[in-house]
Amino acid sequence: MQTTNACLSGLMLVALSQNTSAADSGPFVGVGVGYAMVDGVANAAANGPFTQFPPPSLSIDGIPFDGDDTSVLGFLGYNFNRYVGVELSFWELGEFESVPLSFNRDRATLSADEWVLAARFRYPLTDRFIALWFAGVSRTTFDVEGVVVAIGPTGSVEIPLATPDDETGIVWGAGFGWQFNEHFGVGIDYRQHRIEVTDVETVNLTVTWSP
Repeated sequence: MQTTNACLSGLMLVALSQNTSAADSGPFVGVGVGYAMVDGVANAAANGPFTQFPPPSLSIDGIPFDGDDTSVLGFLGYNFNRYVGVELSFWELGEFESVPLSFNRDRATLSADEWVLAARFRYPLTDRFIALWFAGVSRTTFDVEGVVVAIGPTGSVEIPLATPDDETGIVWGAGFGWQFNEHFGVGIDYRQHRIEVTDVETVNLTVTWSP
């Protein structure tokens, strides 16, 4: 009887260790919502030289943007072990307004969507509480709306603002996570989206599910 109990206890320990290992590695998916902020001068391809008036469009280069918006993200990835994983995410970073333009009372708007491929590092602080770090590369698509009013030989004309080309950048950040069980977890993190056109900071709440 004692031998049987010892065998059963050994099998339970093996099973528990296998469950823990499964929870530490494998695929995961998640969604999140964030608070996105920009504060800086746009850095895009400069204007001109112009060979006609009015020009077909004007660059947003040098226009200050200062605002915040709600961002959303979805992601999937794979944890190789309890410390290192990889994550692919898609972000709608939000829509941001320029400061009032001196030559036009209207404001320009700049929105950005971003794909990010990042390494994901975890460090267990307790059984359920983990520290998180992210570092990766991004590809960002922009959309600009707005016009500039210019005075020409025939009077005032409205010149549309040009949308910048797609940009490659870097993303890094850190945060904390709480694991309810081996399947569900929540997290909060801060990330810097370093994009040439304009840098975006986000503070994010995420929900993660692992099969």
